[in-house]
Amino acid sequence: MSWPGPQCECPASWIVAHGGAAYARRGVPDETGTKLVCLSERFARPGAYEVELGTSVREIVVRFGGGLKNGRELVALQIGGPLGGFLAGNALDVPLTSRALAAQGAALGHAGLVAFDAGIDPCELLRHVWEFAADESCGACSPCRVGTGRGLALARE
Repeated sequence: MSWPGPQCECPASWIVAHGGAAYARRGVPDETGTKLVCLSERFARPGAYEVELGTSVREIVVRFGGGLKNGRELVALQIGGPLGGFLAGNALDVPLTSRALAAQGAALGHAGLVAFDAGIDPCELLRHVWEFAADESCGACSPCRVGTGRGLALARE
């Protein structure tokens, strides 16, 4: 039984036709099903793709994303949102699961994959991450309230 590709029926109709148990057999035993991943504009084929949990991040980058535009080299991949973490461009042989990504210091989160090549200024990237964290912090706890402000100040220096 194959999972529907880009030209096939939508996943919801597949589940209705084949049943929830068949869907639950997708993925890996402790994280079943699929995940919608969104590939950023630096990919050769940016967009949203539904993949089985457990698919390697490298396969997602290469097979679905087509690598980076203009053959650029991937040096870092932000995964799971601005606070989700980063994977080095040469460390993508990790399954797309919460557990496997956590072991690499990243989080699955919403599974947004933002690619960075050597043309990205690392200081600008850190400023962006800290600005996001400062804007999104509710201010209820000291680590976020104080830490994001301090991180942003350091990134701006």
